[in-house]
Amino acid sequence: MDVSKGGVKATLNTRCAVLAAANPKEGRFTKRGSNESVMHSFNETGLPPPLASRFDIIWMLRDEVRVDDDERIARHILEVRTQGVSETKLDEALEFDLREAEEGEIFGIGVDGSEHLTLEFLRKYIAYAKRNINPDLSEDAKALILEYYTNERQSFGRDQQQYSETEVIPITPRALEALIRLTEAHARMHLREVATADDAKMALAIFRHWREEAGIEDESELHSGVSVSQRNAGNTVRSIIRDLCSDKGVAELTEIFNRSEPKGVNEYQVEEIISQMLTSGQLYEVSNGRYSWV
Repeated sequence: MDVSKGGVKATLNTRCAVLAAANPKEGRFTKRGSNESVMHSFNETGLPPPLASRFDIIWMLRDEVRVDDDERIARHILEVRTQGVSETKLDEALEFDLREAEEGEIFGIGVDGSEHLTLEFLRKYIAYAKRNINPDLSEDAKALILEYYTNERQSFGRDQQQYSETEVIPITPRALEALIRLTEAHARMHLREVATADDAKMALAIFRHWREEAGIEDESELHSGVSVSQRNAGNTVRSIIRDLCSDKGVAELTEIFNRSEPKGVNEYQVEEIISQMLTSGQLYEVSNGRYSWV
């Protein structure tokens, strides 16, 4: 980042790790459809879709009713609030170490009576790893990542003759960089100077898991927020409207519905697409429920 102030010009290094959290604008995430990806939920946060492509991993955290977990969390909160801990410590999220171990201790006892690594030790460990460990990828790790990337790209099967906007792009070079960072991070966690094949395997497992859980089949959706199925539906509806306008001069909504349904596009999708076309100026409403190209 370039800074110019008081006659001084400087370039500051702003590369850093980012852990971000976002809530839905309406308070709760709506249920995703079977064919919808995590981008359906991401769009509900109000954040611009291209921002999603900047994150290596996106996890959905839902507030679901689970009796055992709910009771454990409630007991933990009650225990914290009845031990006379200052609000400052609570705000600093230090309640996990309420039963403080001696300074410098690696293990402590939590409020639930279980043994855990102390917060002080974890902070020092992470700080040391970030400052001192900069792993190189071993040849085995490189080979595993390269094999996964090339296999995914080949499954796309795109060339200049086959390309169309309905094609799925399962992985891009940006995802390859994410795989490298995940591999390095796993090696750094173990204080290894060289990232091994095991680190690459763990990175690939995490990457596959979050993509599968998130329903990401087309990486371009992370950039645009529009899935392949949505693009296909849009193309279908536009083609139907174009044909109707060519034959009759106007496209009536009921006819658009009738022609769209056999092609797998429901009425809600049709209305959404027409609304977008009206907003973008591609279409105008001649009269109620009757449309024509601009």
